[in-house]
Amino acid sequence: MSLPDNSDEGSGGEYDPNTSLSGLKEPQPQIPFDPGAMVEAIPAAVWVTKPDGIVQFFNRFYLDYVGLSLEEALKEGIRAAVHPDDDRAFVQLFDEVGKRKLALQCELRMRGADGIYRWFICSLNPSFDANSRLLGCCGTCINIEERKKVEAELRRNEAFLAQGQRLTATGSTWWNVKTGEIIWSEETYRQMGYPPDVAPTVDLAMNRLHPEDAERVAATILGNSAKGLDIDMEHRLMMPDGRVTHCRIVLHNQQDSENPVYVGAMANITGWKESEARERRNALLLAAGERIGRTGTFSWITDGKDLTASPEFRRILEFDENENITVEKCLSRIVPEDVATLIGKTPGTLAEMANAEHDVRIRATDGSIRHIKFIGQVETREDGREECLGAVRDVTQQRQAEEMLDQLRTELSRLTGAMSIAEMAASVAHEVNQPLAGMVANASTVLRMLSTETPDVPAALEAARRGLRDANRGAEVVQRLRALFRKELPVMSLVDLNGAVREVLLLLRSSIRRNRIALRSELALELPLVRGDRVQLQQVVMNMLKNAIETLEHVSDRPKSVQVVTGLTGDGEAEFVVQDNGPGLRPEDMARMFEPYYTSKPHGMGVGLFLSKSIVESHGGRIFMRPQTGFGAVFGFTLPVARS
Repeated sequence: MSLPDNSDEGSGGEYDPNTSLSGLKEPQPQIPFDPGAMVEAIPAAVWVTKPDGIVQFFNRFYLDYVGLSLEEALKEGIRAAVHPDDDRAFVQLFDEVGKRKLALQCELRMRGADGIYRWFICSLNPSFDANSRLLGCCGTCINIEERKKVEAELRRNEAFLAQGQRLTATGSTWWNVKTGEIIWSEETYRQMGYPPDVAPTVDLAMNRLHPEDAERVAATILGNSAKGLDIDMEHRLMMPDGRVTHCRIVLHNQQDSENPVYVGAMANITGWKESEARERRNALLLAAGERIGRTGTFSWITDGKDLTASPEFRRILEFDENENITVEKCLSRIVPEDVATLIGKTPGTLAEMANAEHDVRIRATDGSIRHIKFIGQVETREDGREECLGAVRDVTQQRQAEEMLDQLRTELSRLTGAMSIAEMAASVAHEVNQPLAGMVANASTVLRMLSTETPDVPAALEAARRGLRDANRGAEVVQRLRALFRKELPVMSLVDLNGAVREVLLLLRSSIRRNRIALRSELALELPLVRGDRVQLQQVVMNMLKNAIETLEHVSDRPKSVQVVTGLTGDGEAEFVVQDNGPGLRPEDMARMFEPYYTSKPHGMGVGLFLSKSIVESHGGRIFMRPQTGFGAVFGFTLPVARS
């Protein structure tokens, strides 16, 4: 049966209450009730078609809904009210009813008098005669708009729930213990590793238990469910691919203990468990690192008194494990003189004092003194409060080692000077020999001048003066030598750097001549004085010059030269520079030249430049070196000039 276009002529007619709804043309016997009135009372759209599909009747509900008279509705036909997107399904409904000779239905939207389409469930019931010929159809359309809205809202909520469960990795479950019926949500299926078309059972769930957890979990679930007790536990699952996940199961019994029915959730806590394990490991590593590095950490909200401290912090400041730590208790551990120094150095609030770096001493319970380095930084938290994050480090061993190193450096400096005595003896002997020879020659001259019959007194006096000058020169050489090797504390005074350099050049003059080195000195005029120990500074100058001389010992393919320069840097500091044209510096020497016991010479000890660096830095200066373009190297140092 095809559905005609109701706009055709003769497509409708008046409703005759004596005509049956089955489409029979023969008049039926009169009954004591009005069937038309009953049809009009049905709260649904009712319509009747002829065998050819032409609608010949609409009830009042339909007419009121579409806002048409019977004549208008019969003329337009029912398809005029059907949504265009549903028209095809409506036509197919008529065709299927005619082919299959069955009552069928479909859902479609129909336009109301207000122009709004609403959902209806349309049922079409065919009527046949004894020979299976179609007599007509009776159709009903029941408004399901509210049901559709509820279904849409339900689908929306289900989508939100599924998405929420996926995002939170939490599935839901329902379990009737008596019947064994179980319902899993989509997320529970995903976590259990089963496809959604598999009916869930207790055995399926047990098959996923980690072997090490299976006995414990099975005993808890079966034991609690037998008594109707709630279940809350954590365990591991093992997937078919070998993956291990952690989950938490929470099941609540909604009924009595005799007929338990559980509703609950299953949360994947693998990420949380892994984070927890990482945090534990990090805490252990931090604690081990703090213990090895003797460094404790703390946190202090500056508008309060209490501190949160690490175990190493407690150990360093000797606080018990559960003792409440306050700022006042920490300050009480510090030596009183250092507390006064702290307050004087950083006047203001405790927070301002904490936002700095300090070196303090604390007195231990055994009476010993410990050296502590404190570093703090105050940050503003999200809630607007200020928090000091800091660390304390026990540097007692470091301070003791530094003191020992200073003593060793002093001894080593003296020893280095003493070890150079054999080398310097020749230079000193040469320097002393010259004035001694002059003294002998001048004394002989005096004797000769005075032993004649007519003594030449003026000439004798001149010779005596020359002898006295030579004696003074010899005494100066001996005095410098004694000062160099005498174990004395540094004597800080105003030093003429040019004069100190000249004296060292005199001592090394014979060595320079012996090695056929061309020496060029450019000492700045009116060079400001520096403050320091003259002997120590001369030791640095001598070490650099000796290194330059020794570097040139094996140079034979070019003239040997050493240049000595003094002057002022751009920063206004006094500078001393030695430049040679020897083989230069190797790349590996550049990074280690000032390290102790490192030397590039076959028979060197590696202490000269190390001590020179220590001396220069103790004078507030800076030592440096750099390679030369072509041949040679440059060594030197700078010192602050003395201020009046």
